[in-house]
Amino acid sequence: MMIGFWFGKGKPEMNHFLSLLPKNFNTFYEDGFEVITNGEKLVVKGLLQCDCSDLPASTSSKSFVGHNGYNGCQICEEPG
Repeated sequence: MMIGFWFGKGKPEMNHFLSLLPKNFNTFYEDGFEVITNGEKLVVKGLLQCDCSDLPASTSSKSFVGHNGYNGCQICEEPG
């Protein structure tokens, strides 16, 4: 779980927060990590399936237009 808070007068540079995540998630997905439980070694692998954030953070992290901008809907492709 990754939790981030930003305090300041301007918006954060999302690449600052997200630059290392693709490499780490690929390693976790491909190689995993070893866990020893009850004397048995297990390799645990994972995959990121969702992102939970508020609307301003979601649009910034996806480099998307805000909800009130032109083509602002993240689901449909209806202009306006």
